[in-house]
Amino acid sequence: MQYLANALTYNTTLTALDLCNCNIKDLGAKHLASGLLNNKTLSRLKLGYNYIGDEGAKHLATALTSNTTLIILTLERNLISDQGAQSLAKALSKNKVKHDIRLKLYSLFKLHKQTLTQLKLYGNKIGDQGTKHLSNALIYNTTLTTLDLGNNMIGVNGSLDLKNVLTKNTTLEVLDLRTNTIRNEGVQHISSALTMNKTLTTLKLNGNSIGDDGVRCLAHALTENVTLTTLELHGNIIGNRGIEYLANALNKNKTLTALDIGRNRIGDDAMVHIASVITNNKTLQILKLHGNSIEYKEAQLLAEALAKNTTLTTLDFAVNGI
Repeated sequence: MQYLANALTYNTTLTALDLCNCNIKDLGAKHLASGLLNNKTLSRLKLGYNYIGDEGAKHLATALTSNTTLIILTLERNLISDQGAQSLAKALSKNKVKHDIRLKLYSLFKLHKQTLTQLKLYGNKIGDQGTKHLSNALIYNTTLTTLDLGNNMIGVNGSLDLKNVLTKNTTLEVLDLRTNTIRNEGVQHISSALTMNKTLTTLKLNGNSIGDDGVRCLAHALTENVTLTTLELHGNIIGNRGIEYLANALNKNKTLTALDIGRNRIGDDAMVHIASVITNNKTLQILKLHGNSIEYKEAQLLAEALAKNTTLTTLDFAVNGI
C-alpha cells in the first residue's frame, strides 16, 4: 500500500481508485492518506470492507483537510466508530471539495452541509443516537436530497427524530429506512410528518416489522400527502386489513405512482381491495405484490380490474398461487 500511496503523490491522470476488500487496515489508510495530501486529480476513492478503524479514519481526515479534488469517499463496512467519525467530520468542515461526497458514516454532512446531496449509510451501526445527530443537522440542511439509513438498527426513538426532519426539512426527496426496527410505533411518527411534508418523493420502509396498525397510519398520511410518488413496504407483516386501509387511501390519493407490498401476509380476502385500486386509481403505474398468499381463485377479480385500468404499466404478481 505504501508504494501505491507514493504513486498517488506524483500521479496526474488517475481520477478513480477502487480498493474495496483489500485488507488495508489502519496502516494502509495512513499510507493512502499520505498520498492524498498532495494528489491533484483523484476524485473517487473506494475503501469499503477494509477493517479501517478510528486511527485510519483520523489519517484520512488529515488528508482531507488539504486535498481539494476528492469528491467521493466510500468507507462502508469498516470498523470506524464515533471517534473516527468525529475526525472525519472535523476534516469536512475544512475540506474544499466542491461536489458530492458519499461517506458511509453518520455525522459527516452536518459540517459539510453546503455541498452534500446524497448520503448513503447502508449497513453501519448508526442506531437511534446516530440518527439523532443526523436529524439535528438535517433540520437546517438545505442541500441533501437523498439519505440512505438502511440496515442501521434504527428503532422508535430514531423514527421520532426523523419525524422532526420530515416536518422541518425542505429539500429531502428520498429517505431509505430498509431493514431497521421501526415497527408500528415508529411508522406512526413518520406518517404524522408525511401529512405536513412537501418534498419527499420516495420512502422505503421494507423489512421493518410493520403491521396493519402501522399501515393504517401510513394510509391516513397518503390521503393528505401530495408529493410522495414511491412507497416501498416489501417484507413486512401487513395483512388483509392493512391492504384495505391502503386501498381506501389510494382511491383518493393522486400522486403515488409506485407501491411495493411484496412478501407480506396478503391473502385472498385482500384481492377485492387490490382490484378496487387497480380499477379506480388513475396514477399508480407500478404495483408489486410478489410473494404473498393470493390464490388462483381470485384471478378473475384481477383480470376484470386490469381490463378497466388505463395507467398501470408494471404488475409483479410472482410467487403467488395464481
